[in-house]
Amino acid sequence: MLVDYGNQTSLVAIVAQLTQRPVGLVSYGQRPYLLVAQTPDSGPALATLKTLSQNGFRTLLVESAQATLLTPAIQLP
Repeated sequence: MLVDYGNQTSLVAIVAQLTQRPVGLVSYGQRPYLLVAQTPDSGPALATLKTLSQNGFRTLLVESAQATLLTPAIQLP
C-alpha cells in the first residue's frame, strides 16, 4: 500500500503515527510514494486503507513487483 505524499516530508510522521508502523519510500510510476504496508492479506490492508483515506490521504494498492523499494524505513527526527 502506497501513499501519495506530494514530497511533503512533514507527512511521513503523520502517516507513521496513523498506521503505527515504520514508513518506507518507494518509486512507483517514476514518482516517490510512502510505503505503508506490504501484505498478501486484504483484511489489514483494507483497514489501513480506510484509516488513511478517512484522514485525507490518497492511497494506492499496487503489486509489489511494480514498485522499487528505495528505503524500508524513513528515519524520523
